[in-house]
Amino acid sequence: MNDAQHRLWILGGLAVAAGVGLVVVANSQKQTILQAPSSPTKTPTSTKKRVFPGARMLLLGDSLAVGLKAPMGQLANDFGVSFRARGVVGSRIADWAKSTSVDEEMAFGPTIVMLSIGTNDMKMLSPVSEKKDLGILLSKLGSGGADVVIIGPPKMPFPDNGVRQMLASSGATVFPSDALIIPRGPDKIHPTAKGYSGWAGAIWAWLG
Repeated sequence: MNDAQHRLWILGGLAVAAGVGLVVVANSQKQTILQAPSSPTKTPTSTKKRVFPGARMLLLGDSLAVGLKAPMGQLANDFGVSFRARGVVGSRIADWAKSTSVDEEMAFGPTIVMLSIGTNDMKMLSPVSEKKDLGILLSKLGSGGADVVIIGPPKMPFPDNGVRQMLASSGATVFPSDALIIPRGPDKIHPTAKGYSGWAGAIWAWLG
């Protein structure tokens, strides 16, 4: 996907989050706005403006954060937001709670921290055992006054053994990714390039 198509799919995500219910599709000859193949069960909304010119955004998390880095970074650049990201494939909540890299990244001085976690924890027999680690991690991220937002896991092809409920009860704000229809790759877990772009656009619109 070229840069123009990438940007169109981000804008498609912005439209979906704004309640328009549209997805932008592009090819070399034309760009077309089409009805989404099926509607999300709900449209994520937020009344608080979390991104603004001069804001400093830090994105941390698992392989989904790795995929979100490019489109989120592009949006940050477009809106005058300083951006930094670190993703670790296969990482879980406990890994980030114990990682010294969190302190290194927080030296960036973010005004908002986006945390993509939970998907790998779903594969545990008892993911709620990481509730204490989640609290430790959120305390670290919020210690400098940053607004902490968890990017909740999208719908997955395997059961959730309580992860979404644990995230929802953590006290942090959670973006409900499972409310969106996100195009996936062959593993049915990781989004396609279009999927990541649209997802990033939806998150950004929700952030205000």
